[in-house]
Order: sequence, then C-alpha cells, then structure tokens
Amino acid sequence: MESQNFANKIKNLLSRESLAQRMDLILITFISLIIRLLYLWMNYPDFWGDSYHHYYITEITYENNFIYSDYKSNQYLWLPGFHYLGLIPSVLLGSTSLDVLHLFNILISVMSIVLVTDVAKILSKSRLSAFITGLAIALSPWHIMYSKMFMPEPWAGLCLLLLIRGLITRSDIQLLSGWGLGLVSRYENWFFGVLLLIGFYMFKRNREGKLKVIIYLCLILGGWLLLWSLWSRLGVGYGTYWINTQLEALKWDSTFYNSGINVFTLYSSWIGYGLGFVGGILLLTLFGVRRYNETFLNYNLPPALNLLDENCEEVYFLLVFLGVSLCKLISTYISGVIPSYNPRFVLIDLYLIVLLIPSWHLLFRILIQFLKEKSTLNTKLDLNRIFVINPVSILIGIIITGAFLNQVSLFSTQSYIVEPERQAGLFIKSWVSENVPIDEKVNIFVDSPVISYYGNLESDQMVSSEKYARFLNKNIDPNLRLIVLHNVSYSKGYETFSFLRDLPVNLTVESSHFLKVYEYTGWELEYGAASVTIYSVE
Repeated sequence: MESQNFANKIKNLLSRESLAQRMDLILITFISLIIRLLYLWMNYPDFWGDSYHHYYITEITYENNFIYSDYKSNQYLWLPGFHYLGLIPSVLLGSTSLDVLHLFNILISVMSIVLVTDVAKILSKSRLSAFITGLAIALSPWHIMYSKMFMPEPWAGLCLLLLIRGLITRSDIQLLSGWGLGLVSRYENWFFGVLLLIGFYMFKRNREGKLKVIIYLCLILGGWLLLWSLWSRLGVGYGTYWINTQLEALKWDSTFYNSGINVFTLYSSWIGYGLGFVGGILLLTLFGVRRYNETFLNYNLPPALNLLDENCEEVYFLLVFLGVSLCKLISTYISGVIPSYNPRFVLIDLYLIVLLIPSWHLLFRILIQFLKEKSTLNTKLDLNRIFVINPVSILIGIIITGAFLNQVSLFSTQSYIVEPERQAGLFIKSWVSENVPIDEKVNIFVDSPVISYYGNLESDQMVSSEKYARFLNKNIDPNLRLIVLHNVSYSKGYETFSFLRDLPVNLTVESSHFLKVYEYTGWELEYGAASVTIYSVE
C-alpha cells in the first residue's frame, strides 16, 4: 500500500500539469547548470586563493580521520560546516580531488538559485517575476565564477534561503535546518539570520507556536557557541580564541585592502541588482505614505494603494529584505575592514538583494490599477497582465541578460590575479624534482595554498607562518629547504623572516645561507597581482 502511494506521488510529480507548474524552476535549473558546466569546461584556474585553502582543509580533515584540521591553524578561525560538507563527495568517491569539489560546489550553487526562484514565487505569486529573480543570480558572471570554485558562499546562501523559506511557509524543519547549517558554515549567516528572525517575527506576532520555535533557535545558537568555544579551548587553551583570531584576521586584511566603502563601487560590478534596491525603496515609500496618511492625514489616496493591504505579507517580507541589506551596507561602512572592490564579500548579500526584484511586480500592479481607475477603457486595461506587467518583467530580464553579456569577458581576465602564485608553484615542483631525491621529503615555508597546490606539495611539507611562529619560535628550521615570500594578507612571511625584507640575492644568518632562486616579474604585477620571491636554505 505504501509503495503504491509512493508510486502515485512520483506519477503526480511527473505529470504534465505538475511539470507545467514547475517550468520556471526546471528552466532556471537548466540555464544555471549549463552555464556553470561550460565555465568549468573552460578550465580557468581558481583566481581566489581561499578555494585552494578550503580544498586543503577538506583533504587534511579527511586524512586525519575526520578531525577538523588545517596546516595554517585556521580550524580555529573558519567554521567547519562547509568543509565537512565537502567530505561527502570525498567519502562517496574515495577522492579529495579539487575537480570533484568544483563540480560539487556547482551543484550547490544551482540548488541555491532554484531556491531563490522558489522563494520569489511564493512571495510574488508570479512565475515570471520569480524566474527573472532567479535569472539575476543565474546570469551573474561573478556568481558563475565563484560557483565553480570550492568556496562556501553559495552554500551559506542556500542555508540562508532555507531559513527564509521556512519562515514564509511556516515550516519549522526548514527554518531550524537553515539556521543550524548556516551557523556552522559562515559567520555572515549569524548576522543575517538574527536580523531576519527579528524582522520576520516583528511581523508575525500572532504566529502559533512562535515562542517554542524561538526557544529552539536560541538552543541551537547557544549549543553551537558552547561547542565552538570548547573546540578552541581544547586546541589552544582558551575558549575565546576563535573570536580573537577573527578580529585579528579582519585587522590584518584591512592593512592590505582599501577600507573605504563606496556603495556604488560595492555594487557597480553587479549591474542589474540595483533594480532590486530601487524597487524595494519605491515600495517602502508608497507603504510609508499610506501608513502615514492613515495615521495622521486621512487624505483620499488613490484606491490602487489598497493593493498594499491585499499584499501586506509580501510587502512586509520585501521590507525585511531591504532592511537587512541596508544594515549590512551600513555595518560594512562603519567597520571599514571589508574590501569594497571584490564581489566575493557581498556574494551572500545578493541572495537577499535579488529577492527585492518582485517589488516591481507589485509596483506595476498598483500603477495599472491606478490607470484603470482613471480610465474609461477598463475592458482594454483588463489585459494589463499581458500588455504591461509581463513586458516590464521581460525588460528587467533583458537588462540582466545584457549585464551578463557585458561582463562575460571577466571569465578570461580574472586568472591573472593568481598567475604569480601559479608560476611559483610550478617552479617549486620543478625545483624539488631536480634537487630532492624521490624518497626524501623537504619542508617548505609557504602560506599560499595556490603555490602549494601547483607545487604538488603534501600537507606535512607545508610550514605556514602560524606553525613556524608557534612551534619553532622563529628559529631556523633545520629541515627547511625553501622559503616563499609573498606580500599578501594571508602571509606573514616578511614578518617571520624580516632579514629577507630587502630581498638580498644571498645572505648568511645563524650559519644558514639564503639564496634567491626565484622572483616573479611578469606583467601581472602592474595590475595589482603580488610578486612572489623564493629562497633556498642551505
């Protein structure tokens, strides 16, 4: 009997009517997946070093019997959820290959886009509006590129969307799952999650069982804070280490990146997303005018604004998205430690920003209703959905598509950023094969996971700044054969080996001889890429 019911459910799910209702989701899945697989096929190197670092953490954790580990001690800085997620394909396929993790992250990315589309459809009750919302993410060149890399942002966005869907559909399982998975994956989800929960529950005062859900949410948060602090306590001796390292990392980054935040700069590389902000602000203005009039003025406003009451829940939700997005911008401006020029730092925000696009659907319904009230040609204006609202949605879709075509050249240009590191890694691979016997391993001071990856280094060969300072007290490691100096935010090589800061050709310190064997001087340095210098130690 149960098998028959299951078969009937599958049959209904695959019926023509069901597929027609889900055509927007099917189409956005197809578009998102094909574009990302094509980009994967182009085989451009990952241009953000964290992709290689997350790969190494996943691999080392896999090799260390699933105990969260990292050669740079970032297991006390980066949350573990995403890395344990990456272990799923590693365990199933018996491989921690970066290519496997690339494909896995593409699948996560596509799922997040489908969920954006689904949430937008629930809010706007318009499949076309929802499809355009999903298209804004699906056709973003930056999102496409970060989808291919093994980066946690698409997964964090998926968790955030699961939380939102649970809130708007009153599904406690989705709500608690999105909250819990987000907490253990990215700190941004703590910020967004708390703001969203406050915002939503302000507008859901009469929700049945609300107190019980809030208690569960607090228990999940408190439990994770306790576990994460205990992990720090066991590893380094005190429970607040993860807080201290996070603050230190932000301060260290701020010395390398432009700390001045400009809203236009922050979002100019995401042409099309401004549409969501503009629509949300216009809707907020109309909503504020109506509420202010009802409270104080009692003027005869156009009856078309009654649509705001009919869609009250949708308006509230869109205003929450707008408010949370603005809070992130303001906090970013105040803190001044997040680089303004790299879209990676606003990637999670965009899942909320695109959910403001359905604002336009309601705005144009209000406009058409207003025109109908002023017109005697009511019968013609009854066709507004076909002749006005749909073309406007299509126009927004054309703008987003145009933005994609305008920025598609980014695919081939971003890889120059890591070219110095890639070439340095290839040099190390060649140097080791020529100077080190096959059955011998040497230690190499290197902070760049990119260099380590292309140098084909194993985790026990890589000595990071953190490991060197902690275990060797900055004394020369007798097994050290190469030192990689790289003036970037994630390396303290010049601080550790300060006597090499002026890059001498050769130098003797404490009976160790340092000889410069490699220095990158390519054209990429003129466009912001950081040079790499390598010394051999004899």
